[in-house]
Amino acid sequence: MKLQAALDAFLIEQQIRGNTQKTVRYYTLSVGQYVSFAGGETPLTKTDLEGLRGYYLHLSGRSLSSTTIQTYIRALRAFLRWCYDEEYMAVNLAEKFRLPKAKQKAIDVLTDSEVYRLMDSFNLRYLVQLRNYCVCSLMLDSGLRLNEVVTFTLCHFH
Repeated sequence: MKLQAALDAFLIEQQIRGNTQKTVRYYTLSVGQYVSFAGGETPLTKTDLEGLRGYYLHLSGRSLSSTTIQTYIRALRAFLRWCYDEEYMAVNLAEKFRLPKAKQKAIDVLTDSEVYRLMDSFNLRYLVQLRNYCVCSLMLDSGLRLNEVVTFTLCHFH
């Protein structure tokens, strides 16, 4: 079986399992990157650990974050595991091809004095300022991001 045919069968399997279109699109794009790299007409049996490592080096050479690379590799490993389970491959390459470590981003945290200065900047006599004060308090206390706060609806409350 060729790589592109295996990917097509894998994507059909994802739809049959009831995965969302977003998940199927994720696999299409992520595994499709590898299929383009290796060549869609390449026989699946020609896939080996050396070629997978070459793909990793190819991704590393592009200006991608380590988290993005890890996402591509995670999808590829799911595909390889499926190929092994379906007996299209004799060796479980997913087991041998480990995920690279993603670099942890350092989160810049506000100091206590910065938080006090921020909260003191609101004039609570005005309704808009009071609302902004409450939004800031919610974000600081809960860790919610701005988009999560502005899309928050009453049904999200427990």
